[in-house]
Amino acid sequence: MLLKNIQPARMAVTVAVSGLLLGTATSVHAQVSGSAALTSDYVWRGSSQTREDPAIQAGVKYAHESGLYASVWGSNVKFKPDNGARSEFVLAVGWSGKIATDWALDIYLLRYQYPSASPT
Repeated sequence: MLLKNIQPARMAVTVAVSGLLLGTATSVHAQVSGSAALTSDYVWRGSSQTREDPAIQAGVKYAHESGLYASVWGSNVKFKPDNGARSEFVLAVGWSGKIATDWALDIYLLRYQYPSASPT
């Protein structure tokens, strides 16, 4: 019963954060960018993530003038051996900016999420 309530709560938080980000984009300098791709195979570090099948991938990034940013990227996956994962999401939040004339810094947290994967 508790698990049923988690999904609507996540959706509500996602919608609220998206609304805040879009609402602030009109009053401050910010940039929203995105990407979309249809590939013949999703290969990462020389290994197919889709068993050599096509992949649909998309991502969106929000960057604020302060240097704060957030992004999400996703793709379909099919691993061998099969662990039940059908999608991969990469979530990131961070800050980047200049710290000196010739120096810049980028600090971020990154999380790979496989929603339908079964624990091993």
